[in-house]
Amino acid sequence: MTTIGITGHRLLDNTKEVCDNLRLSLAYFHGLHPELTAISSLAEGADTLFAQAATDAGIPLRIILPFALEEYKKDFSAAGLKELKKILKDNNDAYEIVTETAIDTALRRNDAYLTVGKKVVDESDIVIAVWDEEESRGKGGTSDIVAYTRTKKDKVLHIIKGIRKGTAVDGDPPHLLKKYDRLAILFKKGLFELTWLSGLVIAELAVVFFAVGLTFKTVLDEHQQFTLTKLEVGCIAISIILLKVVANWLKGRFLKYRKNTEYLRMLYWYDEAEIPLEVNQPDKSGTKTIFDDVLSIELALSLKKRAPINLHNMKRVLWCLSKDQWEYQSKRIAKKHGQIETTEKIFDWIKILFLSIIAVRFIYELDEHYAWGLVEQSGCITLMHEVDRYLGWGFFEQFGDIKFVFNFAIIWLPSMLAVVESAKYFAGWDETIKTSERISKQLETQMLEIKNAADEKELLAIANQVRKIMDDENREWLTDFEHKEVDIAVF
Repeated sequence: MTTIGITGHRLLDNTKEVCDNLRLSLAYFHGLHPELTAISSLAEGADTLFAQAATDAGIPLRIILPFALEEYKKDFSAAGLKELKKILKDNNDAYEIVTETAIDTALRRNDAYLTVGKKVVDESDIVIAVWDEEESRGKGGTSDIVAYTRTKKDKVLHIIKGIRKGTAVDGDPPHLLKKYDRLAILFKKGLFELTWLSGLVIAELAVVFFAVGLTFKTVLDEHQQFTLTKLEVGCIAISIILLKVVANWLKGRFLKYRKNTEYLRMLYWYDEAEIPLEVNQPDKSGTKTIFDDVLSIELALSLKKRAPINLHNMKRVLWCLSKDQWEYQSKRIAKKHGQIETTEKIFDWIKILFLSIIAVRFIYELDEHYAWGLVEQSGCITLMHEVDRYLGWGFFEQFGDIKFVFNFAIIWLPSMLAVVESAKYFAGWDETIKTSERISKQLETQMLEIKNAADEKELLAIANQVRKIMDDENREWLTDFEHKEVDIAVF
């Protein structure tokens, strides 16, 4: 059986990143050691995040507290205490205590934390430290436990970057990563998709006004016809501006922010793995897509003095990066398949409606031409007259014939089919699925090779290949944008 312990900061500024890293790291170790047991003292912050990740992954959890539970609860916030109780309940309230004496001074409290930290290390084969590489603020802090771990030659230490709350600085990789990720989401979800959809809807309104004008031409006066023409032209102009100008600009901003986010994410992971970084050459296209602050970070990391490579830590970080990207691509594939399926259902329903209206109109024309009287006998027209009169629409009083509705639908519905089909094409879902499937296969190969890597040279070669996969994907995004602007010729 292999045991894995945790030490780390209490209050974190990068909680989400740490959670993801712990989840992926535990998946990596669980794959290497099927009989894995996790050990945690359940301190608020990194310890509880680790314990929850282990519980979620079905890894047995051994809990070692520094002192009596009731006293220990005093060191938790309301949210942290809730998490503590949940984890204890999930593990049948089973725990050990290392210090049975009364904790009546700050010194004894700190001693107990140091003791429990060392106990976790002593009982573990692998130790994960969520650490910012700064000195501890008090006795028994993360720095002290890391130093103690390093004195134990039989322990394998893995460090995950933890940023203590209040220490994040503007311009740091984690801060910029969050900033650009939020902006990428804003430009895509909040602005581009809304603008694109609005452009399609307004373009479709132009078709509606055209269909109304053409269908009811004989019953509309000159002023009404002119009003419909103005509305039609206005909708076309607005849709052109939204789709050709605004949407394309927003898409460009989204792609640039997304590319810089993923580029930073790669730098962040590689720095954690202590992998030497080389500054990439500018894009051959000459288009500047990487921001100056990101390039500055890349340059600084490439010049950073590195500690001797920890092969075990490098393998874990590289595998976690590859797994993280593989999961992203898998979710992307599932999402795009769902969007295609939904779009095809809408397309099929519109097609069925269109064909049904054509069939009904044909029957209506046959009935009228041969004077069969089937429509009149069925009572359909009578029923529609009653509904029209009850709702006060006055449709039959003004237009007199149901054929106007048929003609309007026959003109309008094909444009709806074109809109749905063009939405599917311009979203590029099929191409996205093919790209993601290719990248997923490449990442699967790299994850297997990472686990089997025997030395530093082999691992660095794999690291370069993983970076190439990520750089190629980012480059494809920009190429896709440059060669596939939103087109409105269909309208």
